[in-house]
Amino acid sequence: MKKLYKILLSILFVFILMIAGGYYWLINGWKKYLTEDELVIYTSEIKRESPLPKEFKELYFKLYPKQKDASLTTELAERLIYGLFYKNEGGAKRKCACDDAVYYDMIYLIKSRRDKRSSDRFLNIKIGFGLEKYLTNEECLNHYIRQEYKEFKDLKLGYCFERKSFDELGREEIIDFLIARKAPTVYSPWRNRDRYIKAKKKIKERLK
Repeated sequence: MKKLYKILLSILFVFILMIAGGYYWLINGWKKYLTEDELVIYTSEIKRESPLPKEFKELYFKLYPKQKDASLTTELAERLIYGLFYKNEGGAKRKCACDDAVYYDMIYLIKSRRDKRSSDRFLNIKIGFGLEKYLTNEECLNHYIRQEYKEFKDLKLGYCFERKSFDELGREEIIDFLIARKAPTVYSPWRNRDRYIKAKKKIKERLK
């Protein structure tokens, strides 16, 4: 019995070491790709962006309240738990925008050291931890949403709100964007009007 206890204890100890080592590897992984000075310049550019419009923030945080105050560590823990026990919930409980903020900057980040960065599947998360040193979750979210909207406009899918800058959007246009960003063609009011109407009705009910 004692021998079995020792074996189980050893397995537990190794498991804890693996988790701790993996976490340390992730939170310090950005140092492999960016110097501290490069990280400061990168985050300073994000900080200079205009904050999210008040009305957009109010609507967005009503729909996604968990994203308001979150850390990448919390998100990773939830991803792990949901990945292990809820097979269809992967990514459904995302909180932090710090790794998302890196997404639209991947080309910029990969340019100088293509051989290292392009093959790193954890690049978003690693650099996301670097961003958390200097940016709030809201600043990361602001950068991510603005980059997403810019790309959306560049695609020219024909949505009415595309004619305006992000800061000019009214309530209805913000709701349309929040619907469209999930799947632009799936919720298109021209291609799938019934689906679009249902999605808009559902969001408006959640915003009451």
